[in-house]
Amino acid sequence: MMLWIMLVVITVATLALVLSPLLRKRSLEARRVDYDVVVYRDQLAELDKEIARGLLSPDQAEAARAEIYRRMLVSEDAEAFVSAAGEGSGPSLRSKIVAALVVLIVLPTGSGVTYALLGSPELPGKPYASRQNDSEFVMATEAEKLAAKLESNPDAAGYKRLADTYFALRRYDEAIETYRKLIQMSGGSAILWSELGEAIALSQDDLVVPEARQSFVKALRLDPHDARARFYLGLSETQIGEPRRAVAIWRDLEKDGPADAQWMPMVKEHITAFAKDAGFDPETVAPAPPSLNSPHDGMITTQSPEPSGGAPSSTKAAPSIKPNTPTRDAASAIMAMKPDDQDAVIHKMVDRLDAKMKANPDDLDGWLRLANAYRVLGETDKAKAAESKADALKAKGAVVSDKPVSNEMPPPSGGADAAKAIMALPAADQNVQIHKMVDGLAAKLQAQPDNLNGWQLLATSYRVLGETDKAQAAENKVAALKAKATGKAVGP
Repeated sequence: MMLWIMLVVITVATLALVLSPLLRKRSLEARRVDYDVVVYRDQLAELDKEIARGLLSPDQAEAARAEIYRRMLVSEDAEAFVSAAGEGSGPSLRSKIVAALVVLIVLPTGSGVTYALLGSPELPGKPYASRQNDSEFVMATEAEKLAAKLESNPDAAGYKRLADTYFALRRYDEAIETYRKLIQMSGGSAILWSELGEAIALSQDDLVVPEARQSFVKALRLDPHDARARFYLGLSETQIGEPRRAVAIWRDLEKDGPADAQWMPMVKEHITAFAKDAGFDPETVAPAPPSLNSPHDGMITTQSPEPSGGAPSSTKAAPSIKPNTPTRDAASAIMAMKPDDQDAVIHKMVDRLDAKMKANPDDLDGWLRLANAYRVLGETDKAKAAESKADALKAKGAVVSDKPVSNEMPPPSGGADAAKAIMALPAADQNVQIHKMVDGLAAKLQAQPDNLNGWQLLATSYRVLGETDKAQAAENKVAALKAKATGKAVGP
C-alpha cells in the first residue's frame, strides 16, 4: 500500500510542476522604451554640463540635443509597433485548459500503462525487515556471502555447502556449476556425481538428459548401490518408452534398499504408477540393476580430460565435465518420448521460461524466445503479451544480442507440432534443428532396433536431407524387419 501512496504523491507533484507554468497568467514585463528614456535623459543632462564647461559650442550642443530627441522618438515608435503586433498573440484561456487536460490524462495513463508492461504489479510487497525471518531469504544471503568467500579462498567443504544450498533454493544452474568445481577439486565421489546428475535432471524438469545419465553412470561405477543414481536411471528408461526396464530397476532398488528409507514410498509409487499405465503386473518383472553400457550412451558425446584451470591439484585426476547443453540433450530425449509426454514436457519448459522472464523482465532475448514459443504452441494471446514486453524494451533502447533467439527454444515434439516449431525458427536455425531431431531419432533406434516405423521415418528423413548412404542403410533395416515379420529372406 505504501508503494501506491508514494506513486500517487509523485504523480501529483509531477502534474503540479508541469501544469503550473501552463496555467499561470503572463506577468507584466517592464517596457524596453522606459529603460531607453532614462538613458536618453541622462545623456541630455550630461550635454548641459558639457555646454556649461565650454566643451561644446552652441551649434554642436543643438545638433547633439536634436539627435538624442530623434532616438527617443524612434524608440517609442518601435515599442508601439511591437505592442500592437503582440497584442492577442498569446494562447487563449480555452487553449490552456485543453492543454492542461491533455497533460492531466496522458501523463498518469501513460505512466500506468508503462508500469503494467515493464513492471510487476501483481507481486506482493515484501519489506526488508520481514525478510529476516524468511528462511529462503536467509539461505540466499548466506549463499552469496559464501560464494564471495570461496572466490578468494576456495575449499572443497565450502563448495559442497554452497552446492547444497543452491540445490535447496532450486537454483539448479548455479548448483550444477558448483558441483562441477567441487568434482574438479576432489576428483569426484559417487555421491557428488549422483547429486550433479540430479541437479541437471531437475534443471530440465525431471528429464534425464544424456549429461545427467552420464553422471549417474559414473556414480554407479564408483558405488553400485547409490540409490539416487539407480532411481534416475530407471526414470530415464520411462522416457524412451521402456517402462518394464524401469520397473525392473526400481524393483531391484526396492529389494536392496532399507525398508524405512525416506525415498522408499516414492520408489513404490513409481513402480505401481508406471506398471499400471503400461498395462502389466509389476510382479511379473524380475528385478534387475541398470545397465552401465546402455545404448543410450550413444547419445552422449564425451570429451577428453582437460586441465583443471588453476584449481588446487588432487592426487586423483579430475574427470572432464562437458558443459550443460540443455537444448540439444533435451531435444534428443524428448524425441524418444510418446507424443503426449512430449507435449507435457514442452509446456513445462515454456512455463519455466515464463517464470524466468517474470523474475528477469529486462531480458529482451528471453521475451522474444517466449513469444516464439507461445506462437508455436498456438497460444496467441500469451505470444502477443510477450511481444508487447519485447517492444517496450526495444523502445527503451534494448537490442537483440548476436546469439540466435531460437537457441533456447523448447525442443519440438513429434509430427505436426515439430513441423510448426521448426517453421517458427529463423532459416539458419531450421536446418540445425532438423538435423538434431534426426540424430535424436537415430540414437533412439539404436536402443530400439526392432522399431519398424522408426526406421521408416529415419529413412525418409535421410532422403529429405540428401544423405543417401544413411537413407539406404535405414531402408535395408526396414526391409530386414519386414522380412523377419513375414519369415522371408531378404535378397541382395
